Amino acid sequence: PLKKWFDLLSNDVSKSIKNLLEKICKNQQETSYQINQDSMDYQLFFKPLIHEQKTCEIIGYIYQVGALEKQIHPTEDKLSILSNMTHEIRTPVNAIKGYSELLEETDLNDTQKEYLDHLQDTSKHLLKIVNDILDYSKLEAGKMQIENKPFKIKKLLDEVHSMLIEQTKQKQLYLDVMNIDCPNTVIGDAYRIRQILINFVSNASKFTEIGGISLTCYVDHKISENQLMIHFKVKDTGIGISEKDIHKVFKAFDQANESTTRLYGGTGLGLNISMKIAHLMHGDITLESKVNEGTTFILSVPLEYNPITSSIETALDKKPRLGSLILLAEDNPLNQKLSKRILTNLGMKVVIAHNGFIATTQDKDKHFDLILMDLQMPVMDGYEATRIIRKRHPNVPIIALSSESLYDQKENLIANGFSDAIEKPVDPALLLSTLIKWIPED
Repeated sequence: PLKKWFDLLSNDVSKSIKNLLEKICKNQQETSYQINQDSMDYQLFFKPLIHEQKTCEIIGYIYQVGALEKQIHPTEDKLSILSNMTHEIRTPVNAIKGYSELLEETDLNDTQKEYLDHLQDTSKHLLKIVNDILDYSKLEAGKMQIENKPFKIKKLLDEVHSMLIEQTKQKQLYLDVMNIDCPNTVIGDAYRIRQILINFVSNASKFTEIGGISLTCYVDHKISENQLMIHFKVKDTGIGISEKDIHKVFKAFDQANESTTRLYGGTGLGLNISMKIAHLMHGDITLESKVNEGTTFILSVPLEYNPITSSIETALDKKPRLGSLILLAEDNPLNQKLSKRILTNLGMKVVIAHNGFIATTQDKDKHFDLILMDLQMPVMDGYEATRIIRKRHPNVPIIALSSESLYDQKENLIANGFSDAIEKPVDPALLLSTLIKWIPED
C-alpha cells in the first residue's frame, strides 16, 4: 500500500524519498520525513531492520498530520480509540513475546539464539511504544490511578537489574544496584516506580558508551511516623545534556535535540510520562547533567512503612496447592497453549474454555479451585461469565486476564466479581505468586 501511495507523489517528492531510503540503508538509522501532497501534510517514519550488520529490510508507516485531532475532539474518545487500537496490537505481540520465552528454554544453536534475541528485542520495543502511547493518553485524560500496596524494595531493584543487565552487557557497561538502609517492605505503587526506573536506566544505557550506570535507593528523610521520603538515583557516565537543553528533556515528543531521536530512537514520551506519574505519587524527579561527564536522575517519592507488612514476606516461602484444577477461559489459541504450558509446569491441572459461555457450562460439571478469566471473548465476555459463575460459587477465586494495563482498573474488576487481576502475556512469576495467594499449599 505504501508503494502505491508513492506512485501518486510528484516526481520531486518521490525522488527525495527514494534518496532518503538509500541513506537509511547505508546509515542504518531511524528517520522521519514530512511532506505536503494535495494540500495535506504527511509524516513518514522509516526504520531499518538489520541482520549481520546489513540492512535487510526497511519498514515504515505514514499518517496525516493533524488527522486524529481533526476527527476526534473529546480526550476520552481519543483514549477509548487508542485503548482499542493498543489492545489489538498488544495481543499478537504478547503472543510472540510469550512463545519466544518458551522457545528460549529449548535447545537452540548459536544462530537460532541470535535470531531469537532480535525477535525478543523487537517485540519488547514495540510493546514499549504501545504502552507509552496508552499511558500518555491516560495521563492526558486524567484516567491513570496510583495503586498503593505493600512491596519489597530489594525485589523491585532486582527486577530492574534483571530486565536491563543484558542491554548494558551488550555495550560492555556496568550496572550496579545499591540499597542503602531502605526498609525491606514499603507501601506504594511498585509497578509505576519500576516503570520510571526502567525508563531511567534504559535511557542511561542508550546514551552511555563507556563506563556504566548505578541505581541507588536511599532514605532522604522521615516525613512522619509511618512515611519516608525515598530517593531512587540513576547515575550514568554518558554523553550528558547541555544546560540549554535540560528544560526540553521532560517535554512530550521532545529530546535534547532532533539528532538524538534519529540516532537513538524512542517515542520522546518516556520522561514526560515519568514526571507526570511521579507527581501523581506526590513525588518529583530532579535532573543533574554535565556534557561528556554524565547525567543523574533522582525519583523522590513518599512511601509508607509499617512493620506489620513484614508478615507478608512469609508468603514468599509458600507454594501453590499442587494438582489444583484450574479453568482457563481464553479464546486465543496461542494464549491458551502458552498459559496451559505455564500452569502445567507449575503442577496444575487445566481445563480450557474457548469463551465465557463455555466457561459457565464447564463450571456446572466440575469444581474448580481457581478460574482464570479473559475479559474480552466472543459469544460471552469475561464480565458476564463471572456474574453467572459467582451466583453458583461465591467463593471460588476468579482472576481477570487482560492484555490491557490493569493497575488502574482492579477496583472496578473486584466490584464486578473478580478476585484479582493479572496482565497478559502471563508472567510465570506473577502467576505463581497469584496461585500462592489464592490456592496456597495446605
